[in-house]
Amino acid sequence: MEQVSLAALPQRAAPEPNNAPEVVRTVSDRTLRVGESIALDVSSVFIDLDGDPVTEYRWTFGDPDVADGSESAPGELTLDGKQVGTTSVGVRAYDGQIWSDELTFDVEVEERRGFFINSTSVEESLGQWDILDPVTLSLLGIMLTLVATGVQLFKGR
Repeated sequence: MEQVSLAALPQRAAPEPNNAPEVVRTVSDRTLRVGESIALDVSSVFIDLDGDPVTEYRWTFGDPDVADGSESAPGELTLDGKQVGTTSVGVRAYDGQIWSDELTFDVEVEERRGFFINSTSVEESLGQWDILDPVTLSLLGIMLTLVATGVQLFKGR
């Protein structure tokens, strides 16, 4: 029986360990208003040092009653403000083999601004001055002042 030396056998290199995608940029905290939506793209936030493409993202929402979202394309989130408050949003990237660590940022949802900020109807709050928000009342005051000034100037001619 012929003996074969192990040195004569072809050597195979041990497979390189796969590394998870890494966060290379942070995502700043976001502020939006109730009912508002903003687009967020995190495709350039993660990079895979092994050269594997990032194929999937997983989003988590601390309080989905405050803000949630839907992914329109890999790494692109449409974030929706639902009610006043602050919540955290997390995102992880996947390279087909392993998930990255989670990157988190905060989302603050503010009250909507406009003509009516109350959730009560006009009939329910009739007779109360809190129907209009302060910005609208200020604009109405400026408009009345301009009209009154115009009338005075017109009379003076």
